Amino acid sequence: MPLARYKDMCIDAFDPERLGRFWAAALGLEHSSRGDQPHPLTGPTRQHTVWVNPVPEPKTVKHRIHMDVNTSSVDELVSLGAHVLDDQAFRWTVMADPEGGEFCAFVREGEVTRRLYELAVDSAQPHDIATWWAEVLGGRVVDDERGFSYVDQVPGAPFDSMDSGA
Repeated sequence: MPLARYKDMCIDAFDPERLGRFWAAALGLEHSSRGDQPHPLTGPTRQHTVWVNPVPEPKTVKHRIHMDVNTSSVDELVSLGAHVLDDQAFRWTVMADPEGGEFCAFVREGEVTRRLYELAVDSAQPHDIATWWAEVLGGRVVDDERGFSYVDQVPGAPFDSMDSGA
């Protein structure tokens, strides 16, 4: 039995209006502007909710957890305000949102109906982190032969998996 359930996600933003508009469009969610208060991005279920929380300082370090998204094209995300960090090293494109927050874009053929693909957790001990998250959320750990681990089958989660790797 899981210790907790996936409820929603929170991200920090120096400019929550701008970042909220970006992530709402990138994830296919509705953005509600609330001035100095957290901005909710809402979707078809409560678990799709992303809270964009105002913070007093801009991003200064790499995020330990980031969202990976499905998209019909990288250009679509660039037109929303993202920029490409690396489109050569992987089979996906590493990008940054308008405030510099890293994320990965996976280009998919045809219409993209599920925008949030996975959550990625940077860790030097991928199996240990995946095992912890699986126990907490009631998912299943898979150790990939390429050196990363992931958790799938998380009840109620609006994403396919939580991937952990260095």
